[in-house]
Amino acid sequence: KVGNTTRNNYRRLIASLNNKMVDDEISTKRVVNSISKLREKPRKNKTYTKDQLKDIKSWLEINDPYLHSFIKFIMYGFLREIDVVRIRIKHINLEDKIIRLETKTEVLSTILIIQKLLPEFEKLKIKNTDPNLFLFTKNNSPGEWEVEKERSKVNHFITRFKKCKNALSLNEDYGLYSFKHTYIKDLYINFLEQGQTPLESKHKLMTITRHKTISSLEKYLRDIGALIPKDYSGDFSTDF
Repeated sequence: KVGNTTRNNYRRLIASLNNKMVDDEISTKRVVNSISKLREKPRKNKTYTKDQLKDIKSWLEINDPYLHSFIKFIMYGFLREIDVVRIRIKHINLEDKIIRLETKTEVLSTILIIQKLLPEFEKLKIKNTDPNLFLFTKNNSPGEWEVEKERSKVNHFITRFKKCKNALSLNEDYGLYSFKHTYIKDLYINFLEQGQTPLESKHKLMTITRHKTISSLEKYLRDIGALIPKDYSGDFSTDF
């Protein structure tokens, strides 16, 4: 048994093969296109509570300090797991406090190394290190890490984090990406509490989260539960 997303992906791949066979006159019918898609409901990682973050931090400091550093790049740099495993030493510029993010083929963007993230580079001992080495590897230090499928690097850290989740009884609603959601929500709420208007807060947040538009950021904030209004009980004129 597989999920709807996985099933639809198989359907799409087989349909491509079927269509190619028809185009090449190997087959005469496009049979796969008649199979309907199933509705997909992607699971979204929940944000952590302050108590959960405190427990996770305590567990990681004792049991997996290296994973703790890895997670800080997600939460303070607002990166995806795949972005973190792609970082090489040569992408890091501590003098200008920036990291250049890359895909397999091109440079995507430049992110700021904030003050909270700076101590991690000393822990990871990148000074006088080969610039072509990856910052994070399965060996708990910068190094080479060649794999057949890049996703397996992400899976390595997901598997490590499962030990923490199991120890703290965190269910499948929580994952590494939850840290990014949690800290974006935290920033937005703090901007509002500092007296900024919702629009001012969103414009400031866009430069940090790298969303392309206000509407995409607003949808994201709704999804992570950051656009919840304050208690409006006092605004009613009648009681029941």
